[in-house]
Amino acid sequence: MKLAWPGAALVALATAGLLEKSAVAADVPIAVLGIEATEAPDALAAGLTDALRQRVTATKGYRLVPGRDLVEVKLVFSCPDEAPSCMAQAGKSLGASKLIFGSVKKSVGDSFLVTLKLLDANRGIVDAFVAEQISKAQSSGAAVRGPVQKWFATLTGQGGAGIVKVRSDVIGGAVTLDGNPSGVMGTDDMVLSGITPGKHEIIITKSGYEPARKEVNVASGETATVDLKMTRSASAAPPVISPPAATDDRPRLNGPQPVTRDTGGGITPLKLATWGVFLAGAGSIAAGVWFGTNVQSINNDLDEFRRFQCSRPPFMLCDSKGEPARPLNKDQVAYVKAKKDDGQRLELYQYVSYGVGGALLLTSGYLFYKAYVAEDEPHASTGRKLALVPLLTPTEAGASAVVRF
Repeated sequence: MKLAWPGAALVALATAGLLEKSAVAADVPIAVLGIEATEAPDALAAGLTDALRQRVTATKGYRLVPGRDLVEVKLVFSCPDEAPSCMAQAGKSLGASKLIFGSVKKSVGDSFLVTLKLLDANRGIVDAFVAEQISKAQSSGAAVRGPVQKWFATLTGQGGAGIVKVRSDVIGGAVTLDGNPSGVMGTDDMVLSGITPGKHEIIITKSGYEPARKEVNVASGETATVDLKMTRSASAAPPVISPPAATDDRPRLNGPQPVTRDTGGGITPLKLATWGVFLAGAGSIAAGVWFGTNVQSINNDLDEFRRFQCSRPPFMLCDSKGEPARPLNKDQVAYVKAKKDDGQRLELYQYVSYGVGGALLLTSGYLFYKAYVAEDEPHASTGRKLALVPLLTPTEAGASAVVRF
């Protein structure tokens, strides 16, 4: 009888702990940022957004967090490409641990393609992904509630969705699922969860490689693995440099003698080319620095227009200094967009200038060796020891070298 009281106490504590965990798990705050219309009626996007919010409110275990729409969030938090890390920061500012957002666009005939994502704001990753077509009859009134209920169940793991695991032998390839961007390949496999059962197409693309594509059949509640190998495209292969022909360096008793190089120290065309390439490379690097300074100036100009959710009551919008601020008006939003477009263009110019300048400086180093160093070396062998050719493509800059021993 003496052991009954401690046992009962332990049972009571365990029961209380389970009830507490259940209560915590049953209150998941979700912010439905809504759906952005792309070549589709705005009314359809608004109807889908309202239906999603009603579904969250009506589902036990989830709490709807009032928030802004997707377009406003991307402008306020500077998330034009819906990057998970940036969207996660927006979710934390709204006080939501989960975010639901997506897009709707015109598809074949009278149908529309709806894409939805469920993002975990605490981990900064997309937990589930849905891409499905709806007919015109399903896009209005109460008819839209059926698809929305199924999508929400799939996103939250209640609809028996499948998982696709993507493998590739190339790092940095862009992965799309049924034409929708899903991420970039890293060193590990990419896991796409919340995939609706049925056939789907996976495509991986990267500059310098041929696109790799494959169809996969996803079963309900199961994991399908897709292994895609990528091959380099013929146009991206570096130029092949043939080894220089061997020369006979033995002294000749008869016939013409080898022509020796002028070592008088005068200005030769090769020396002029050396300094010309060097100055061009230095100028390109300087241009990259100038572009970078302009990008930094644009960022400084945009600081006063940045808005964040205040971390202290009354939880209104704050500026970059943490002071309460009003939302941006239409003119300010247009100004911010124009500035961002200018900054992205200048940033591209900056990287191109750095790439071209680096290739030119590397080439000038080789020319300097040939013009000032190689001519002073003994000429026991007239064969070329090193061949260096600059390699420039629309996305890469560098040099290709062949060394002969």
